[in-house]
Amino acid sequence: MRSLALLAVIIASIVLLYKSHILTALANGYEYEYGEDYEEWSGELAEGLGEIAFNGAILLNAGFLAVKWLGLSRRFPALYRLALSIHEVSNIVLGAAALLHGALLIEYAGLVEYVLAILIIAILLSGIMLRYSRNRKLKALGRHIHLQRLLALLLLVIAVVHVVSVED
Repeated sequence: MRSLALLAVIIASIVLLYKSHILTALANGYEYEYGEDYEEWSGELAEGLGEIAFNGAILLNAGFLAVKWLGLSRRFPALYRLALSIHEVSNIVLGAAALLHGALLIEYAGLVEYVLAILIIAILLSGIMLRYSRNRKLKALGRHIHLQRLLALLLLVIAVVHVVSVED
């Protein structure tokens, strides 16, 4: 089941990479030295990472929530386990992409971006604790933080505010 989830994440990553600026940035990146061209390259890379993180998170988490909220988890437990595995793996990858996006553009960061980074880190760490921790107390803490719908909604709202404010 995990290998099928990993395959789905790889396919989704390839599609997202194809649709973003990241391939152009990576293809041209080796020619650049530090300076104006390097700043342009790192800007394209950061923009591509941001697009991948935002679009991928919306797409993959909406799919996971659809499986969960439509009651498919009870009728098709194998589908739920696959969706959960995809959710776990993809959000670690997308969270890392989002944080790298922020690190590359740290000089332009404001309050919205710092709050967004804190929320991403908190939700990522709680999900990792929930999935990979063997300690019952850590697992309970991870579950308590990760399953807060208010945090997820706040993350979504702040991410949309970030995207809208950057595009202006």
